[in-house]
Amino acid sequence: STHGSDGVVGINNLALITGNIGKPGGTSLSITGQCNAMGTREWSSCSGLPGYRALEKPTAREDIARFWGIDSEFFPKKRGLFQTDIFPAIETGEIKGLWIIATNPMTSMTNSARIRKTLEKLEFLVVQDAYVDVETNEYSHVYFPAGVWGEKEGCFTNTERRVNLIRNVVRPYAESKPDLWIFNQLARRFPRGRKMRFPDSAEEVFDELRQLSRGRMLDYSGMTYERLEQQRGIQWPCPEGAVSGAPRLYTDGTFQHADGRAKLIPLPFVDNNERPDSEYPFWLNSGRVVEHFHTRTRTGKIG
Repeated sequence: STHGSDGVVGINNLALITGNIGKPGGTSLSITGQCNAMGTREWSSCSGLPGYRALEKPTAREDIARFWGIDSEFFPKKRGLFQTDIFPAIETGEIKGLWIIATNPMTSMTNSARIRKTLEKLEFLVVQDAYVDVETNEYSHVYFPAGVWGEKEGCFTNTERRVNLIRNVVRPYAESKPDLWIFNQLARRFPRGRKMRFPDSAEEVFDELRQLSRGRMLDYSGMTYERLEQQRGIQWPCPEGAVSGAPRLYTDGTFQHADGRAKLIPLPFVDNNERPDSEYPFWLNSGRVVEHFHTRTRTGKIG
């Protein structure tokens, strides 16, 4: 796939035009490479604020500021840079410090020589990962050892909106810590962080998410750790009082826009692919190797 996001948009457009949304056997699903890719979109790492709230919307900033007991002016007025924009911003000097969590650009990004020079240009690089020997850590100034999934507790959301709970089965190895512990420790070292109360346990964080999702598309309010275990995962929306979650969205034909209608995204065809020729007779693809998960962080050092 040389134009992956365009391909996904085209599939969604086709599903909408043909009426294959919100009914059994229809609808497109995103196929993502990580177990919590859905969860990160829901709870802010992509949109900016928890519960699909955009930083660009004043009401969204005010909602979260009120909940956390801070001034809404604390929040930026727009979301941060995409990952692919971060590296050029380092090259131009716009970004001087970077904190990389659970990803390994020295293996996942193309043009490793350029990425290496980019990382070397940083004044300060923090790498937070479960493995000390990830290639990107060779360029870090600080390394935070983090626990793997079986060493910590928390929830993730998969591609069908199913929220699942993981309990830790062993203590984090050696001096490594759960990500939540690392984030809280750092936050408490900032002046504003000392004025706020951060949940210490993953379950307390989940309770915050339940409150912040109430009445929204991704309503978690009817979920608890106990119910997640009993039902072996629950699909959102699951409002308070519901017996279980909803197997599919948009069954009533109403979408998340002011007029209730879905939006088609036009895709003008741009023929900018490099094609094999007599001098370069190959297609080159930066995709993963089938035997290895993601960027080989966890599996690249074993047979």
